[in-house]
Amino acid sequence: MAKHSWAKQRYALFLAMEAHEENSDQKAKQLISMFKDKFLHMDYTRHILRPHEQKWKASNASWCV
Repeated sequence: MAKHSWAKQRYALFLAMEAHEENSDQKAKQLISMFKDKFLHMDYTRHILRPHEQKWKASNASWCV
């Protein structure tokens, strides 16, 4: 995505991190630091698993949105 010619002008990128994953904050901050100059905006969310919720990519992406 960073190689797209319009990424810096148009792409807002959000990283959907899992709160239960150890060091997820540090991982997100490191990725943002590495790629922030390639995109219009970068940020992250931390998916907090709720009771009876499954650990799935879809639930994590839904939380981010």
